[in-house]
Amino acid sequence: MNIAMTAMRCAFMASAMLAAGAFVPLPSEASERETTPISVPEARALMGYPPSAVNMTLAGLEGLKVAILDNGFTGIEEWLKANPKEAKITKVIKLKPGNTGTHGFKVYRTARQVLGDAEIYIYDRLPFEGKEDELIADMKARGIQIVNASFGTRLFPVNRNTPAVERQLAGFHRAVRKEELFIFFSAGNAGAFVHDFEAKAQGFTYTIPDLMVPRPDGKSKVPDTLRLMPSDGRIKLSIYWDREAYPAPPFAIQVSPKDGGSLAYVEGDDKNQRLWVFDKSGNKTEKVTRLNGFGYLELDLTNLPDEEVHLILRRLARDAPQTPMRLYIHQGHVAGRLNGRESANLGSVAENPFIVTVGAISRSRDGKAAPSPFSGWGTTREGGIIPHIHGPGQINLDGEVLNGTSLSTPFVAAMLITANGYNPKNILERVSDHSRLSPSVPAEERSRWGIPDMTKLFPANLRPNLGPTKVEDWSHRLDDKGLHVSNTFTRCCMEGMTYNPVIELYRLRDAGGGKTAAERVVDPATKRVVHVLLTKQTNGKNIEKEPLSFTIPKAALPTEPGRYQLRFGFFMKAWRNTVPHRPHEGGTYEFSLN
Repeated sequence: MNIAMTAMRCAFMASAMLAAGAFVPLPSEASERETTPISVPEARALMGYPPSAVNMTLAGLEGLKVAILDNGFTGIEEWLKANPKEAKITKVIKLKPGNTGTHGFKVYRTARQVLGDAEIYIYDRLPFEGKEDELIADMKARGIQIVNASFGTRLFPVNRNTPAVERQLAGFHRAVRKEELFIFFSAGNAGAFVHDFEAKAQGFTYTIPDLMVPRPDGKSKVPDTLRLMPSDGRIKLSIYWDREAYPAPPFAIQVSPKDGGSLAYVEGDDKNQRLWVFDKSGNKTEKVTRLNGFGYLELDLTNLPDEEVHLILRRLARDAPQTPMRLYIHQGHVAGRLNGRESANLGSVAENPFIVTVGAISRSRDGKAAPSPFSGWGTTREGGIIPHIHGPGQINLDGEVLNGTSLSTPFVAAMLITANGYNPKNILERVSDHSRLSPSVPAEERSRWGIPDMTKLFPANLRPNLGPTKVEDWSHRLDDKGLHVSNTFTRCCMEGMTYNPVIELYRLRDAGGGKTAAERVVDPATKRVVHVLLTKQTNGKNIEKEPLSFTIPKAALPTEPGRYQLRFGFFMKAWRNTVPHRPHEGGTYEFSLN
């Protein structure tokens, strides 16, 4: 038997293209929450789309600009040539030469059915690795409003506050915050392959109580074993520990055939991982690989027969009764069902007001929605549940079944045509619930907010839910420096957003018949309407009676006495408009100049 063993290098950007860049097979073992693929119309029904609303929604998406950031768009150029109507509203911005993947193309085809006549911009992820600032700035410059992002890493560190994790998150999150671009980020497809556990000491071994299988003799000193079956002759797995608590791995891994002996042994110090591979005669070869900052040892065994292999975690650190650890099965099968805890894409574990993590659902046995077995889930570093919401992720597309959280985000984007001027993340929190999820779904896997309710997004229903945008507590005073105006501003769903309150000065005149005419006051020096513009940024989810102060310089004030009016409006960086948004209530203030 020829066994090759390799160590994973710290090349997280190279792995970024892989995790969400392929559709995933469902686990071979069916669970009590088995889900089945559904068509696009069935997916809409599962999310509660009223049939009468579908055409209205599709028609309302004209002019919406959505980007698809994914990996592999082979076939899209030929598709657009054959579909000229789509070609007019689809713009291919950047493809990676030689990338033969088709994942992004299939996501586009699903998105196009859901997003109707929205303008879709295509970005291949690969050319922008390490260039997040350039990527997000380009999207913003094109007026893109929402991004469907499908990329991630096969990295599941136990401690997500280490410098390696910070470097992984920094570029993308920083760029998104800077440009204030709304991202719907797929939760990842590793839910069926990750197991989060506390490794407990027994003599000189660790055990994983809910996965490891004890030897028949309960008194035996032979340690418990984790049974693994190869897949296509290969077993590949990573076992993580908290490298901040233990700079060196607090365990070693022994791999044995079912009938005894040893295939391999792995351990590490604070710098390197050491691998020993044994042949049938007991001869060994050694390979030393540099450890990375994420904290894991990795095994990659190839050319294995279709026979059970046993894995033992031997205890090296003796100062703790149990240690948090995490198992990720890249390839192979383990006896039992992995719990999937903390399996969401690493990019989603930091809270960001402009990023919504979307998990995958489909139809469960009871006809209600349930998370797909592969859908990643867990918690953010701040302790919040992720994903935030769910969308359909097992789609029958023209007879081909596609499984992936990448498919879920377009369904959510299509529902947010009424979100203009607000933070969609805050709106989704207000309009989502768990009522359409199957009762069989455990609380921790139900997502933070559930499934968006389409009917709550209808304008007639949304306005009461959001409440009025109000300007209150107006006052003014005049002195030698000019006109000083103050008021308070209230508006919901503005988390993290930069906004520019503005007041404009109008002169009121009698128009006859009991009517009043308003004309803009123009500053003779600038030839522009007299106005004052402020810059503010919201920290909380809502703006609650934010005090604002404006000063119009005395030189810009008119000398003609009479009645005047101030009109309040506001611009938003995240939603670029040529005219300011106007508040629902209290947006004007009248006063006299003598």
